[in-house]
Amino acid sequence: MVTAEITSSTLLAGHDVITYQVTLASTGAEVTLQRGTPLGRVTATRKFKAWDPAASDGSEVIAALLAETKTVLAAGDAKSDGYVHGEFHKNAIPWGAATADQISDAVWAMAGRGIYVR
Repeated sequence: MVTAEITSSTLLAGHDVITYQVTLASTGAEVTLQRGTPLGRVTATRKFKAWDPAASDGSEVIAALLAETKTVLAAGDAKSDGYVHGEFHKNAIPWGAATADQISDAVWAMAGRGIYVR
């Protein structure tokens, strides 16, 4: 566990953050995930991928926000840091194609995990 103090960011909203190293799963296609991307943890592999509220593999639950923009190659996983605790600006999070209701539900669920979005 790493505690980081960062003073200037549009993503961070002023609360100390905690990061864990995460393994980003390769999806068979190269993909670049933006800083702040919500990440879900796939139950079977324990690897992380972009949050998918329609999934049923574990990635439908946000477990972290990606701490840096990261490219995951078509073959081979990538390591990065994920914010697992802190306060974040809602408008700086790349929510993908999620609906307003899915985002609202996710924000409430994230608060129960110590990831606060305002």
